[in-house]
Amino acid sequence: MSEVDIGKIIKRARMDKKISQRLLAKELGITPAALSAWETNRRHPPAHKLIKVAKILDIVNELFGEPKSKSIDTEIQKLWKAIKKIEKQLASKV
Repeated sequence: MSEVDIGKIIKRARMDKKISQRLLAKELGITPAALSAWETNRRHPPAHKLIKVAKILDIVNELFGEPKSKSIDTEIQKLWKAIKKIEKQLASKV
């Protein structure tokens, strides 16, 4: 599986949707400086924040990949299961 440039994807999607760093950071409950660090790959978002930003910017497929056929790669299956588990845990805390 090739490496994904998370920061580049987040920044491009945010700019395409004309969302400021300040607004997206507020939605994510982080500082604009933290978001900037993600976008420049100086830091990487924690999994629960990455899932949230992916949903807000509608970039789940770009970041995590979506299975293309019924013969799904094992690693992608594991990733989707992990995402669902994290989502359930986060939902139960709200």
